[in-house]
Amino acid sequence: MVDARRMFDRMTDRTTASWNTMVACCCKAGDIVSAREVFDASLQATASNVVSWNTMIDGYCKACRMDAARNLFDRMGLPDIVTWNTMIAGHVVMMPTTVTM
Repeated sequence: MVDARRMFDRMTDRTTASWNTMVACCCKAGDIVSAREVFDASLQATASNVVSWNTMIDGYCKACRMDAARNLFDRMGLPDIVTWNTMIAGHVVMMPTTVTM
């Protein structure tokens, strides 16, 4: 993770794919704070797309931060099918395991 971040920080010409990859890398490493910092920077650089938003929302869901995931979902322009599926899956995971049929 450290090497990937160092390489990313040295890049002079970052593409949307490189921003998204860095966000995903941070999320996978469990570093949701760094993921959000990179995500916010990608928004400032106007280098984000629906994949960027979905990646960050998925990171929040996997970190059991449904409040933050919902906040991004609400701010997002047009959620796609992946966004909806991610939010539904996140809520299912957060459901109590003691629910009976």
